[in-house]
Amino acid sequence: MIDLTRNTNQDGPSQKPPFSFKEYRARNWNLEAKSKPSEEKAQEALKALQESWPELADSVSGITFPKRFAGPKLRKLSVVVTGEGTPPWGAWDRLGVYEHRRRTFTKLRHQINTALAEYDHEVDHIEFLTPSGS
Repeated sequence: MIDLTRNTNQDGPSQKPPFSFKEYRARNWNLEAKSKPSEEKAQEALKALQESWPELADSVSGITFPKRFAGPKLRKLSVVVTGEGTPPWGAWDRLGVYEHRRRTFTKLRHQINTALAEYDHEVDHIEFLTPSGS
């Protein structure tokens, strides 16, 4: 589980919170309900994502591929892990403790959502399906 109360840097975790609860609540959150794309639009978006995966996923593209959108509004991307190795952000099922490594996952999700913007779609969650189930 990711501990959101701890701030981390390149030297490792520190005990200082990244922001106060008041600052967290004051952020400009987009709380609009998201719509579910049509099955046709979702398939088009998935196909485009699969075609551009080598550029988007960079260091993990050789051992992963996007398989499907899931969830009630298709906002979860299931990615199959086909090879050995660990991602630069830590592990397939969680982020590491070092901020600079965790940012590689944030960058990946941003690149995926940028590619999906053309199809008026985005993902909130990325699930990595490993052979061992972890």
